[in-house]
Amino acid sequence: MPAATTSSLVLRERPARGSLDVSQCFERVDSPSDSSKRLPPGHVAGKVRYIGIEPAQRNWLESSSRSYLPGVKLGEVMRSRGVGVVTESTCPELVPGDLVEGLLGWQTHFRLPAKEVRKRSLLQGDHDERHLIGLLSSTGMAAYVGTCVLLQLGERDVVLVTGAGGGVGSLAVQMAAARGAKVIATTTKAGKKRHIAGAAHVIDWSSDEARAGMQATFRSFGGLSAVVDNVGGEVLDEALLGLRPKARVILCGSSSTYGGHPTPLKNLFRVLETSASLQGFNVDDYEEHFSKAEHQMSEWLSRGQLKVSYDVRKGLNSCPEALTRLLQRQTNGKAIVSLVDEQEAEGLQWQDDTIEAQGRSICLQCCAPSGKAERTILFVCGTGFPKELWKPVAQRVQAGASSTKFIVFDMSLQGYSGLLNEGLDLPFSVDLFARDIAAVLQHLDNTHAIVVAHSIGGAAA
Repeated sequence: MPAATTSSLVLRERPARGSLDVSQCFERVDSPSDSSKRLPPGHVAGKVRYIGIEPAQRNWLESSSRSYLPGVKLGEVMRSRGVGVVTESTCPELVPGDLVEGLLGWQTHFRLPAKEVRKRSLLQGDHDERHLIGLLSSTGMAAYVGTCVLLQLGERDVVLVTGAGGGVGSLAVQMAAARGAKVIATTTKAGKKRHIAGAAHVIDWSSDEARAGMQATFRSFGGLSAVVDNVGGEVLDEALLGLRPKARVILCGSSSTYGGHPTPLKNLFRVLETSASLQGFNVDDYEEHFSKAEHQMSEWLSRGQLKVSYDVRKGLNSCPEALTRLLQRQTNGKAIVSLVDEQEAEGLQWQDDTIEAQGRSICLQCCAPSGKAERTILFVCGTGFPKELWKPVAQRVQAGASSTKFIVFDMSLQGYSGLLNEGLDLPFSVDLFARDIAAVLQHLDNTHAIVVAHSIGGAAA
């Protein structure tokens, strides 16, 4: 059932010009949920699960934003991309339980026209829901469009990726490397170097010595045939000096200018001297490439050529801190805020229990609705997986079927049950797992449950 309260963070005051600390600019507003109001035709309502934190949000805090979107007005909910789960819909293409992405804002719940969100699905074989706000969102697509569509990088390329510790930059490095290019990466803190996979060389931009040696580094690689720039300012200016003839430069972002102090470029003449190309782009203009991008990303993930790093903060109140950390270059990977724990605390209350069955212990958790349960679902894990694996699934099912009782448990040799049964001579067998399932159902006096099982759990059921 929808929560009785909707919480949001609204813009209370604008940050000082040039300030990268926005932690005091917002106010939390808790208001009664409008779930009792009838949802207009063609609309969806739901819960926000993940909030994306991006450098462009600093520009949106200005009254006259230079971004592709206008500034956020005082008193408005802070704008951001997010991923949510649908709880109510008057649009036939979207049903409760569907995951959607859109400008959901810094809030716990959303009610929007269906045309303003996009239905999303996880990649085949992938279970990380965070990818919907990272790898598969505008962040990952910008990295793909830049490296694979516009630059079409290959084995002959030497590419510089600036801002490689961020969401777009870290993915661009790996995608370029997966296509065979030699990658030089810049970051702003020495500690971030270990997070930049795929780079042949990493330059710490915060080090005067490293900055002084940048041109020597570029020359040691034979110059730059391509640049993926996420920073702008002095970093881009230095990169222009290292261009080869006919080099290609694409502009993905300009994080050094957020806050109102852009640095003029002094070396633009190098674009003319080298007959280089310089191009900016909006990733939404390349939507026709997204399907191919998802297929390619799935392959890279399965081969281990793509590892996605997320800098996660939890809870709605952590959004201002998360944005401040991003602007002050303290994050590693894509910055996001998770509201999943808050939702689970709000929507599903799990009760712990332990049963004894023929000398062995079985740990389980049960979640029952406030009223009469219309159905019971028993989740059964496969080999090596704990009962917690199924909780996000139960959360999504509950969004569209609130009168459901859920049961999760650890098999005798797994999770907490395995710890309690340590030292017992229990055979690893389908028969033992089947007896575990029977014992749980008998204990709950419910032999007509719907069983959802994974791997060997399916054979046992």
